[in-house]
Amino acid sequence: MFPCIYIDCLVDVGRQLGEHESFSNRAGHLLPGQKSVGKMMAQEHESQEQEVTAQDQGHINEFSRLNVKYHELEEDLRGKEEVLVNLQDSSNEVREEAAAV
Repeated sequence: MFPCIYIDCLVDVGRQLGEHESFSNRAGHLLPGQKSVGKMMAQEHESQEQEVTAQDQGHINEFSRLNVKYHELEEDLRGKEEVLVNLQDSSNEVREEAAAV
């Protein structure tokens, strides 16, 4: 699981926890053999309480900023790839029209 540090600024951790919780059915009941992520995190938190130094927090903040930027760039790339595919399709249609004339 995750190390027991104050990770409230990490964007991806929240997303990952949300994905794990989505394995339970939507009524909030756990599937057979499944443990609650919240309970697992609380148990781990109790057994591994640690201090976070200013340097560690700086690294966490830097990771968070870079992670957000990564996901923004990844989304931007997907959008540009869609535009590229649309332009290629349009170009092919124009060539076919020109060849037919």
